[in-house]
Amino acid sequence: MCDVGSAKTIVSELLRHMVVADFTLREEMALKVAILTEKYATEYSWYVDVMMRLVSLAGDHMGDEVWHRIVQVILGNEELQLYACKIALQTLKAPVCHESALKVSAYVLGEFGHLIANAPDCAPVDQLKALQSKMAAGSQSARAVALTTVGKFINLFPEIKTLCLRVLDRYRGALDAELQQRACEYYALATLESEDLMPTVFEEMPPFPERRSALMSRLLKREADTEDQRTWVFGGREINRERKLQKAGKTAEDSEEPPSAPQVLEALEPVGLPAADGGQTPEELARVAKSKRHYARLLWENDGILYDGDEIQVGLVAQYKPPAGRVGVFLGNKSTAPIYDISITVTSVDESNEKQLV
Repeated sequence: MCDVGSAKTIVSELLRHMVVADFTLREEMALKVAILTEKYATEYSWYVDVMMRLVSLAGDHMGDEVWHRIVQVILGNEELQLYACKIALQTLKAPVCHESALKVSAYVLGEFGHLIANAPDCAPVDQLKALQSKMAAGSQSARAVALTTVGKFINLFPEIKTLCLRVLDRYRGALDAELQQRACEYYALATLESEDLMPTVFEEMPPFPERRSALMSRLLKREADTEDQRTWVFGGREINRERKLQKAGKTAEDSEEPPSAPQVLEALEPVGLPAADGGQTPEELARVAKSKRHYARLLWENDGILYDGDEIQVGLVAQYKPPAGRVGVFLGNKSTAPIYDISITVTSVDESNEKQLV
């Protein structure tokens, strides 16, 4: 299980393996790395470094949702923006820049390039030159994003307006209609005498509203579209709980109710709970009620505690892949003394087949 403590190690291993992984696995690996990094990031620099490396390694094997999500996260977190600008400029100055990395870098510099304008080797003209050096090799969509950034540079850095107009003028004769239209419109806006039009058109984008991550939606859709569907999908226990309840057509409240008290008590009898209610102490009644809740939860979860007593704890871990299934039982010794001669008896539903495991 991934958590805050192990996230960096897991993400690092996934990125290392992604270089040699099968091409059919890289898209799903890229989605999971992006989700893990966003969910468990504790350092802004680590998040930006991992995501920029991810789009450089697996940009050909993932959709636009990944770089869109990177931009959304950066726009919504002011603490990320300064460092993201520095990494974006370094990415553009590198000898090789992937198309997705070009889109992210161009977008980030167009929004927040002024934050690093006074830093060494980060002047506005340096940002424009770095962007222009990668535009020629980019695709139509990447160059479209870069042209928008050039238009925003005119608004952010009036001192390089002439250089930006040269870039736009060059693309006014582009064969691609989308690039030609953008270049013509941005050039016309920049050459108008109005002083309020450019700041209004190229105003900084507001933070995106909080909503469900497009990466998680994309991954869950992939799970739903595959014929070999998994019982446990990526995204945490809450998502799996909703998924199972939707399949069963029940609400969470209905699912938490056990079939019946006698069935629950009968199922718990092998671990030391009496099947009858008479003669029980308050402590035993409380333990029975607690075990009933554990049992009810295991009806729609694949792992959890079945019985938790003072001396022993019993848990279940289940995996199902139709038409087969596997159930694991783990015992925890909560006392200081060792436990000997443990045996588990497995009985089928019709009680015609009984096996004892020692």
